[in-house]
Amino acid sequence: MSTEPSKVVYWRLQRAAGKANHELARIIGSTSQAKRSHDVFVISRDEIERGIFSRLRSQFNLASPVEELRSMFGRVTFVLTDYDDSDENLFEIQPVRNYFTELNRHWPVWLAFSELDSDTLKVMIACIVRDLRSATRDGDASCDVHISRAELNRVFMNAVPLTSAFHQLTGASSKQRRQRMNAVARHLDLT
Repeated sequence: MSTEPSKVVYWRLQRAAGKANHELARIIGSTSQAKRSHDVFVISRDEIERGIFSRLRSQFNLASPVEELRSMFGRVTFVLTDYDDSDENLFEIQPVRNYFTELNRHWPVWLAFSELDSDTLKVMIACIVRDLRSATRDGDASCDVHISRAELNRVFMNAVPLTSAFHQLTGASSKQRRQRMNAVARHLDLT
């Protein structure tokens, strides 16, 4: 029996993951207001189609108080509005793919903030990878996604240096930085 890792990563994702109505209902329904552990950052269809990143960058930049930034690590659910009525998965919509590819190219530290309790990060990563295959079943609330492990690893490893440096600038210890990136790698099934 081979111990070599599979060349393909398999995810079963919620088809509505990342879409505003689905994510907000999930977050609100999962816990009381007092116990809620997520912040929601809404990205509009207009921002996506026009490639506008300024609001996102201003919300999560080093000009913000360090404590505020550190408190958001691993807590943000990125939500896209005005795609709720689309039958397509977000990673099948070209403007969404373009947006997250550009975001990741210029500002990969968004990985530091993304929560790991849902399929949202995986959907956003699926927008970025080049080698992606999905199969959606009619009437099914989820879809199967197959991604080249090498491609997924490339996306992840490109984000590590800047994300780690960003964590360091906000005062996170090397142990905290390592724990966060290991948690992201596990979430993405890279380990």
